[in-house]
Amino acid sequence: MIGANSKKVIASFFVSLLVAVTLCGCGAGGGNSTPLANTTTPIYTSAPATITLNPGQTSNFTVGGGGGGLKFTTYSASSSNTLIAIATISGTSFSITGASVGTAVILVQDTAGNTVKIDTTVSTPGGTGSTGGTLYIAAPTAVSVAQAHTNTYTVGGGSGGYIAASSDSAVVIATIAGSSLTINGVSSGYASVVVFDSAGTSTKLSVNVSGTNGVQLFYTTTPTPLVLTTGSTPTYTIFGGVLPYTVTSSNQAVVTGLISDRSLTLSALIAGVSTLNIFDANGAKIPVDISVVSTGTNNALFTTAPAAVVIGIGKGATYTIGGGTAPYTATSANTTAVTASVVGNQLMVTGNVAAATVEVVTFDSTGTAVHFNVTVN
Repeated sequence: MIGANSKKVIASFFVSLLVAVTLCGCGAGGGNSTPLANTTTPIYTSAPATITLNPGQTSNFTVGGGGGGLKFTTYSASSSNTLIAIATISGTSFSITGASVGTAVILVQDTAGNTVKIDTTVSTPGGTGSTGGTLYIAAPTAVSVAQAHTNTYTVGGGSGGYIAASSDSAVVIATIAGSSLTINGVSSGYASVVVFDSAGTSTKLSVNVSGTNGVQLFYTTTPTPLVLTTGSTPTYTIFGGVLPYTVTSSNQAVVTGLISDRSLTLSALIAGVSTLNIFDANGAKIPVDISVVSTGTNNALFTTAPAAVVIGIGKGATYTIGGGTAPYTATSANTTAVTASVVGNQLMVTGNVAAATVEVVTFDSTGTAVHFNVTVN
């Protein structure tokens, strides 16, 4: 017969065992308790929503926020199929490694049960698409960096041979060494960083550089460029800067924005293009390029390029194609001065030598065409 004291000892043992099992069940890689700088910030990672790796390739990311208001939180990472992709985590750093060809879902989770999902594809070089799959930057579509500071991100996918360009080197300087993209905040303001692979495919990162006055970095979850269908009303979140926020639209007939505290709700009204500008109380600006396509069956072919484009020698610009009937193609009236290429629904024009006006024509599969002019200087 077991006495009362023995029962207490046994009960205490099982409670301790349960706690130990719970602490060990944090998913692949485990996790460390990390104090949160701002417990109202949702959990986030620097990883894109989708990622493509080769077998044996590893990409490194960071995680932050979350915790459900707790003072401390533990992050964990798990894979839906460890035969395909393996996730490991230590503190606020985690990595994803391709194991074999296939697809898996990586879940990064905080103590409160909030998660971020990363759809992972592992493919062999020379498989579907370009050598390493889709070109990507392992970062959100909009990031912030403090003045006189640097952020570093991993570039992957595409066909390798990466180069980077900044839309305003007085605000941001971007350099690439191998697959490592470094962004240097030069002065307060906004700029775009575009990464190209050797095939001319590109992907863009919006960068906000904050000053040294202690104001929290200003950014949004709204991607740019963004394609919406008529009637859609997506909602995104704005962070940092100084409240209150405001938003303007360059074409309110196409799309409007409504801000409530930190939430931005868009309303796509008719087919067309517009630029939304999000401002904080200090005047910091985040532009978002939006294309709205009709949900009907007879969408007119369009590009987001203006009627007249001006680019520098050796520089490129990327636009979105929509409507019509895919696949799309593009030609230049003077390929010595301007080259035009299409990957999916992305149109890229590059200035080679100085030229006054060069016509670029975009076609859909039915032969329907739209035109715009490019000046290279």
